[in-house]
Amino acid sequence: TLRDVQGRTVLRRTANAEAPLTLPLQPLPAGVYYLTVQGQQQQLTRRLLKQ
Repeated sequence: TLRDVQGRTVLRRTANAEAPLTLPLQPLPAGVYYLTVQGQQQQLTRRLLKQ
């Protein structure tokens, strides 16, 4: 899940752990986003800066 700085979901994808996932960021405006990846037992959130 990709969220903007206000917490709104701007992109949501379901992925298979065995295949890479590409996120289409070109249509999004420049700014800060938070990418959350959730597995069966853990969750990881990273800050992204799109320029």
